[in-house]
Amino acid sequence: MVRRRKPGERRIESLLAAAEQVIAEIGYDKATTNEIAKRAGASPGTFYQFFPNKEAVAIALASRYCDELSQVHAEALDPRLAHSPLPVLIDGVIQAHVAFHHRRPAFHAILTAASASPGLREALHDRAAHLVARLFMTRRPRMSKERLLRVSEITVLAFGGVMPLLRTNNRKRRAAVIQELKALLQRYLEPVIGSES
Repeated sequence: MVRRRKPGERRIESLLAAAEQVIAEIGYDKATTNEIAKRAGASPGTFYQFFPNKEAVAIALASRYCDELSQVHAEALDPRLAHSPLPVLIDGVIQAHVAFHHRRPAFHAILTAASASPGLREALHDRAAHLVARLFMTRRPRMSKERLLRVSEITVLAFGGVMPLLRTNNRKRRAAVIQELKALLQRYLEPVIGSES
């Protein structure tokens, strides 16, 4: 049996979808509650009935993104994949993140808006680094855990630093950036965790 959403739940979903569109198009700082309400086909009063301000909408979106990205990380960094060839691991992680950023175009704007996502960047970084380290430890169990954790943190920072470049709609440029990111990660990780397990 399919559960029907109540009118309030549908309105919240509509406002969140509109906020995601507006923030993705013009950025968090320029987005206004009036524009979000208008895009959702609602009045400003209806907006304030469900959210006290723009920050509350951004926090709701950030929470969703965090949950979804955790699932992306869990699947792309599954320890059962630890013994795959390094290029396969790298490709899987990159493709999963590119798909996430394509589905959630407002993610980067919310992530970089300090007032909208206090601590979100650090929480996502720590969670991703932990999953990468777990995968590396499965692949290289005799290696120092401290070294693997350090390598994991650097990998996540390098990966995250390049991700904004992948938001381009120019397919040729995006493909070139992906190739460079693969080369960067391959050259950095191969001496540490090996190309083949």
